[in-house]
Amino acid sequence: MDEKGNILKYLFETITKVFALSLFGLGVSGWVLGNFELVPLQESGISVIGTDGISYEVFFQFFALSVVLGVLTLIFLSDFFLSKYMLVWRYMIFLGTALVTLSLFVVFFRWFPDIWQGWVSLLGLFTAFSAISMIPTFIKLKREDKEYEKALSEYKSKQG
Repeated sequence: MDEKGNILKYLFETITKVFALSLFGLGVSGWVLGNFELVPLQESGISVIGTDGISYEVFFQFFALSVVLGVLTLIFLSDFFLSKYMLVWRYMIFLGTALVTLSLFVVFFRWFPDIWQGWVSLLGLFTAFSAISMIPTFIKLKREDKEYEKALSEYKSKQG
């Protein structure tokens, strides 16, 4: 498969994963917030929170967010673009742009009331899930560092 095909495959897989996880997160948070009445339901742009589900409009808003986050993932986290930069820096820039994008969607579509508790919750959850998602990345980096160090020491022993 050519590079263009690989990019499209990567983008499609990323969008699918982000969309599935965002709907799962929306479902869990909607169930918790709706069933325990933690947010005034009439003030939410997601309009139906609880056990009734979400509107088609919100469904497609989350899909649009997934597409944008998929493109950001392709740009910052794949090896198709920016591969010469350190993965840690690319990851940090990605998280920053993802937070800004998510915030813009929240404001534009009025997904939750403009109260400070909503923003604190968003930032807290984003930080927690970002930290959890970084664990595999750092494990991969440590493993690659060990492999490079081993290869370098073998090379040096053969040279000298």
